Amino acid sequence: MSSNELLDKSVTKNDLMPGSTAPGSGVWLLNFPAYGMVGGTSELPPFWTLARDWELYKTIYRCGAWASAIYKAVSKKAAQSWDVEGDVPLRVKRARDMLLAFDAGRGWVPGISKVLQSWLTVGNGVHLEIIRQSGASGSKILGLAHLDSFRCTRTGDPAYPLIYRDRWGREHLMKDYQVISMSDMPDQADMWFGVGHCAAERAWEPILKMEALENHVKEKITGRRVTQLHFVGGVRQEQADQAIQSAKLQADAQGLSNYMSAAMAFSIDPTAEVRVASVDLVGLPSGSDFDKERLRADLLFANAIGIDPQIINPDLMASRAMGTGAQSRVLSEKAEVIGIAAWDKVFAHSVNENALDTSTTFTWSERDLQDEKLRAD
Repeated sequence: MSSNELLDKSVTKNDLMPGSTAPGSGVWLLNFPAYGMVGGTSELPPFWTLARDWELYKTIYRCGAWASAIYKAVSKKAAQSWDVEGDVPLRVKRARDMLLAFDAGRGWVPGISKVLQSWLTVGNGVHLEIIRQSGASGSKILGLAHLDSFRCTRTGDPAYPLIYRDRWGREHLMKDYQVISMSDMPDQADMWFGVGHCAAERAWEPILKMEALENHVKEKITGRRVTQLHFVGGVRQEQADQAIQSAKLQADAQGLSNYMSAAMAFSIDPTAEVRVASVDLVGLPSGSDFDKERLRADLLFANAIGIDPQIINPDLMASRAMGTGAQSRVLSEKAEVIGIAAWDKVFAHSVNENALDTSTTFTWSERDLQDEKLRAD
């Protein structure tokens, strides 16, 4: 089935311009959250609010190291192999085709990438639409589509668990057989209807710290500014200001857009004692160990996501007590039962229970030569 045919059966078809088969240009502005994409708060809004999720989601724009960690985790999972098994070959083929056309025909890898971003950075979690031939509960399932978490509201009603809001602001009440909702570490309080505690929430403090450190370094060593100020003889404040302004004018004349040379201020009294002193205006603060802080942040990011730290930074696990190969194997085996590994179980269970028949099963099937050797032995 083509993507247009799937979209025609999906609740997201209402995101299109009336009478159009493609998203309308600029329509997203009508429903864009008003929290802003630039900057952010230093304190998270109360749990749980949409504003809180928006601040958590914005962390991938605020801290480059955190964004890289999310990218590595998402790309690793999106590239993971999977398979469908069953007793009826035709049903197995249909299930495979449906999953390959994941996200209403957009494709498995881009669709799963969006889903995992929601899982890792949004407390409201993941919401998948089950696209059916008709509105009846027993009608044929045609595909699955990712729903923007910021447009989804949990109701707490088992029969109608979700309200989806399209780009035009229209609300659509989703029935239990039309949607799958998942979240990382759901809060135990029933009043939150399954909202969870995502990796971005767990890594909030180190994200803020790395953002501050990166901004400090950037502002300290980049930009067009005087690099040094040399004092020759006795100099008044206005002379220093004139020296800096002169250096700026000289940089303009030389066409320098980022860097400037040192400024020099000379004494106007030719009889004054000649003294020379230099002040560095650009550089890193003394005693700073940014490499150490970066390694520590990478380790905290790996713990928050729940993946092998070496995936984020191979230098994290350098050890004298254990060989690199043996250490990598032990860490990889431990990572299989913690953190983002739970995503594999949750997703497979949800798809098998809600989107496939009882004789057809979705499984992750990443080939592991070490496991095959152990089974053979």
